[in-house]
Amino acid sequence: MPLAGEKIPGGAEDAEPLLGPVLDALPAQIALLDAAGVIVAVNRAWRRFAVASRSGWTSCGVGSDYLAICKGVRGEDGPAACAMAEGIRAVVGGKRAEFSAAYRYTTRGEVRHFLARVTRCESSGRARAVVTHEDVTERRQAEEALSASEARFRSLIDNALDVITIVDAEGVIRYESPSAERVVGYPAPERIGRSFFDLIHADDLPRVIAEIARTLERPERNVTLEYRFRRGDGAWRIMEGTARNLLAEPAVGGIVLNCREVTERKRAEEAQARLAAVMDWTPNFVCVADPHGRLLYANTATRRLMGLGEEGLPDQFNLTDLHPQWVSDLLLHEGIPTAVREGVWSGETALLDANGNEVPVLQAILAHRSGDRGVEYFSTISHDITERKRSEEALRESDEIFRQIAENISETLWIFDLDQGRPIYISPGYERIWDRPVESAYADPSAFLASVAPADRRRVSSPTNAKRSRGRDEEFQIQQSDGSPRWLRGRSFPIHDARGSVTRIVGLTEDITDRKRMESELRQAQRLEAIGHLAAGVAHEINTPIQYVGDNIRFLQEGFDELSQLVARHQAVLATLEAEDVRPDLVAALNQETAELDLDYLLEEVPRAVLQSLEGVERVAEIVRAMKEFSHPGSTERVPLDLNRTIQSTLTVARSEWKYVAELVTEFDPQLPPVPCFPGEFNQALLNIIINAAHAIADEVGGGTGEPGTLSVRTRRVESGVEIEVEDTGCGIPEEVRARVFDPFFTTKEVGRGTGQGLTLAHSVIVDKHGGSLHFETEVGRGTTFVIRLPLQVEDSEPGGEPV
Repeated sequence: MPLAGEKIPGGAEDAEPLLGPVLDALPAQIALLDAAGVIVAVNRAWRRFAVASRSGWTSCGVGSDYLAICKGVRGEDGPAACAMAEGIRAVVGGKRAEFSAAYRYTTRGEVRHFLARVTRCESSGRARAVVTHEDVTERRQAEEALSASEARFRSLIDNALDVITIVDAEGVIRYESPSAERVVGYPAPERIGRSFFDLIHADDLPRVIAEIARTLERPERNVTLEYRFRRGDGAWRIMEGTARNLLAEPAVGGIVLNCREVTERKRAEEAQARLAAVMDWTPNFVCVADPHGRLLYANTATRRLMGLGEEGLPDQFNLTDLHPQWVSDLLLHEGIPTAVREGVWSGETALLDANGNEVPVLQAILAHRSGDRGVEYFSTISHDITERKRSEEALRESDEIFRQIAENISETLWIFDLDQGRPIYISPGYERIWDRPVESAYADPSAFLASVAPADRRRVSSPTNAKRSRGRDEEFQIQQSDGSPRWLRGRSFPIHDARGSVTRIVGLTEDITDRKRMESELRQAQRLEAIGHLAAGVAHEINTPIQYVGDNIRFLQEGFDELSQLVARHQAVLATLEAEDVRPDLVAALNQETAELDLDYLLEEVPRAVLQSLEGVERVAEIVRAMKEFSHPGSTERVPLDLNRTIQSTLTVARSEWKYVAELVTEFDPQLPPVPCFPGEFNQALLNIIINAAHAIADEVGGGTGEPGTLSVRTRRVESGVEIEVEDTGCGIPEEVRARVFDPFFTTKEVGRGTGQGLTLAHSVIVDKHGGSLHFETEVGRGTTFVIRLPLQVEDSEPGGEPV
């Protein structure tokens, strides 16, 4: 509690020789009390305040009982004075290490705010208490004014006519002002996490995307946007505005879109310019200095504060030149030595503006080291404390956005420190990709190599390999803890310090399994397309000779029938001549030739051979027709398909896969309606399932060495669709692998017999492409039934079959 009185007996000069000057040099009001609470010494600030307060106290200097003075205070200040006395007793008595309290004090009708602190000290074995009173009235008033200013700014944003949107580099909305609900028709919280481009008209979308991309290429420039968007009520409206890349600004961390709906009203460009100016401004003053304090860098805010242009800094411009003398002394004697010793120092200081005025700031000085070479450079960050609350809120929002991004991006971001030989940051995406806890990578940086495919380990063995180049970009394969394979793409690049030495490696690892699967599917589709074209050509080439071979055999059949009739008549004549004994020598010769020719055998076997030839030709023709139907070019649109006929053609094409190991049983619903399908892709999916069933049967019966199994294919009409069942009497699917049957590259077959893509492709075609379903029922040792269900009614779709 500040003391008062017209005349103050005693002073700091009565205390120890060194204590008095120290106390008098401090701006706070300080008194030194003995164990009984008697004032031993007071500083000059204490005496000045006591005189200025004119309270009527006659004794508040050295020798006064300060505890009694506090107990004697009456009125609204009494409770605070009593609490102060109790705190002093607790500190002096050793019950508390320190005591502090904020209170108000009224003098001359003016209310002042103080912060009182009591700390214990010992000298020559005697316990004492140091009582400090700091006048924080101006600080309190500044904080209240800042709070009111922040509330006015928030009210302005909340009630603005413009829609302020912050998106990340991918266009995902991270913040949108409340006015979005009125303009766009959707509450702002519902828009968070969605793509900014979702509601933009398709005709305007490429241009808007291009404009946003320009902000990434040239962050220093604003771009102008104008586009149509669909409101929540379905109406199309026109928006115009600007976009600015503030991804590098800690207070924003995104692309800022300032847009307004101009269909019904136009607003002037001034509002957009004002808002852009606000977004372009940052309160932080950032500088970098060498180990001797020579200024190497000053950001725009600092240059503007000092009245410097965009040209280089003045020669021999020192870090202390930014500050008034008292701050320079503080930095030289405390700030910089502490930063060198402990790595960082922070405190309240002041900067000088272009007119020499002091600007109070909260300043931090950091000493940046590189290995054992000592301090490489100092960096200092100063913040105008008049805007503290606003900046703290912006910083918290920026931290939250970063945290959400780091926790939700699918990629793994990592930073490896070469000096420490370990990662210093690994984003949570590591757990999603590697299926292992992040802590395991911190504990053992090389542990992740155990999951890398042996063929790839040498390439990805150490992040330090990137130190010898401008970076690396490579693909490799890992195996997750459940045994599932994943393809990853890793990109890394070195980070250089001020001297050009590589100190850290930064990398980004993404899961490209889906991309690999799509590439594999594309390659397989291209191969199948080529095979289809080849098969169609072969079928066409075979079709013509088979036709005339068949025609010729039918001609021979008809001619032989006529010759048989002629031979029969000739034999009848020969029998008559023999009976009448006419020309016995000729009859004997003809009988001899007939016997030698074995005419009866020929008359019996030739028609049978001709019939078998015709059956073979018809079989070849049937296969040719099936190949032509199966290899028919795929359509980019759905067409009505006769599933029974399509399935029969596919079974014919795949006959070589099942004919040696299984008997075919088909049960086709003759009333099955046409089903809208993409013929080529459906044929391929069905072929993959049939071949898979044939292989399962072959594994069970031993490749044709045992009794053949049964391959059953059934079709039937079900509610709102049709159902196809492909049942085999194979070995069944073990329970431990059932969940992975449709995974890319998963196969239980030996090398060279399967790629693990057949059922994956079938699932993609049936489910994703046709909007149907594909599941299976299995029993080990009994067989498996794959069930395909296709809808009869489909939504309108774009070319390629994807829903709009």
